[in-house]
Amino acid sequence: MRLYVILKALAPKLVLIGILLWCYANRLLLRRYGLIPEHSVEPHNVVTASEESIWHDLIQDTLPPGALKPLCALVSAELLGEVVIKSLSLTSIGASLAAVRPGGLWSPTSCTSRFHVAIIIPYRDREKSLQTLMHHLHPILQRQQIDYGIYVIEQTFSKPFNRAKLFNIGYSEALKHNNYSCLIFHDVDLLPLNDRNMYACSQQPRHMSSSINIFRYNLPYAELFGGVSAISAAQFRKLNGFSNRYFGWGGEDDDMYER
Repeated sequence: MRLYVILKALAPKLVLIGILLWCYANRLLLRRYGLIPEHSVEPHNVVTASEESIWHDLIQDTLPPGALKPLCALVSAELLGEVVIKSLSLTSIGASLAAVRPGGLWSPTSCTSRFHVAIIIPYRDREKSLQTLMHHLHPILQRQQIDYGIYVIEQTFSKPFNRAKLFNIGYSEALKHNNYSCLIFHDVDLLPLNDRNMYACSQQPRHMSSSINIFRYNLPYAELFGGVSAISAAQFRKLNGFSNRYFGWGGEDDDMYER
């Protein structure tokens, strides 16, 4: 009977201790999976820009000497705004993207693009996600009138996934094929919901996936730089690329932000 009385008296304190322990463990898990950064939660050097300012801040290539076609418009008349997400088979995707050249290359036929972009996608065992992304992304890039190449960099199954190293490999391979001025580092499971989100580089590195549905269209923390990021080739060389040391999930995007 006395033990019951003691436990009854201690019950509120035990519940409080349990809640505190749960909160602490939950915070550790969030930090482990990249939702709370190890560095300061106070943002620094973070710039929020309007759509109009982004258009005029984009790094544009000039018309090359002897070009037979004029520069494409800065804001393409083919843009639709919000887009519908669909998932199709590879056969259907291939049939709908007949204009894409071997190697995932495309350029406008009626004008000279202002933007030459390599989209680099790290990949392993995500075939359905890759199918959906290819079907979804190619038409958006074409409506934006971008001269682009898509590079899917696949890792073998023998070691933990290294997203950052795959990005670095993608950069090296892409620059062997074309003198791209802009690099888009793109997770395979993220889809743009509006084709006015330009796949081009700004004067400063730009985080392109700042509003995604699983985070209720809010950034978990201000310094988040993962998902989809745009960095000019010159900036990427100056940063010395991503760190190759991050095996497993998370960390490399926070490292890149600090760079």
